[in-house]
Amino acid sequence: MRDIRIEATNSTPSIVGRITVGTVYVRGVSNPEVATEFYTPLFNWVVRLGVLYESKAENLPLVLSLSFSMRYVNSLSLRTIGRLCVSFMRLREHVPCRIVWHYEPGDRDMREMGEDLLSVMEFSDKEFILKELDAPMEDV
Repeated sequence: MRDIRIEATNSTPSIVGRITVGTVYVRGVSNPEVATEFYTPLFNWVVRLGVLYESKAENLPLVLSLSFSMRYVNSLSLRTIGRLCVSFMRLREHVPCRIVWHYEPGDRDMREMGEDLLSVMEFSDKEFILKELDAPMEDV
């Protein structure tokens, strides 16, 4: 299985998933015309990762992490991101997983989006972590 890399645009975040270390980073603005279409490659990557764990492939990471650092997320993207989080956390049947929702200092909107996701998901606060960044994000 290969890593996943999607470059950011003005309306979509960058996505970098590295299978060897078990990390996925989603960073930037999420305002695509069709959120489900944009995130489909990442959904598919997560499904393939699950197949690897189910088949007990060798040299897989012992922990998986999905990290979001978003500047803006529209409502359709948030719904899709929520579904992505649920799909990702299904992998915890095979390996410990965590989601980290980063937000910039003072960005109440992004913090509240993370809190909203946490409140509707069945994840513990150790599985879904809200974390304020130390400094504002650099441009993606």
